[in-house]
Amino acid sequence: KTIKESREHAAEIKDKEMRRNNVIIYRVPESTETENQTRFKQDKDFCYKLVTSVLGIDCNEHELKRVTRLGRRGDVERRPILLEFRSGGVKNRMMESLSKLRDAEEVYKHLSIVHDMTKAERAECKSLVEEAKVRETQDNSGEWMYRVRGSPGSYKIVKIRRS
Repeated sequence: KTIKESREHAAEIKDKEMRRNNVIIYRVPESTETENQTRFKQDKDFCYKLVTSVLGIDCNEHELKRVTRLGRRGDVERRPILLEFRSGGVKNRMMESLSKLRDAEEVYKHLSIVHDMTKAERAECKSLVEEAKVRETQDNSGEWMYRVRGSPGSYKIVKIRRS
């Protein structure tokens, strides 16, 4: 039993390490091109423009290690994009600059960019969000909001005063 738990724990750590430099971008418009190479190039160009022009991060195209659409084509209207960086520094600067999306062009305004999380981290985040919703409905004063904050693996519920 302990060997099995150790293997699962090691696999979880390895999975976290592999996802460390990744982000997932939701609501990116999908290309209507039929050729794979053209669609791939358009996705990569979109991500590069997002990182450099919109978010103002100084990096070259070589920093984008992999740009991949998740899921099968045609399953969903807009499949998410998995963006893998060569270094964690660029990813961290990107996550810190996300507030710039509010003032961006319309195509970038509605993007949702999140950390790439393991199944266990997603489950933990989901349960904390549910708990935050319960706390907010139980707060009769209406003075407080409860939100989940932090990075994958160290999420916590914070109490924020409504303004």
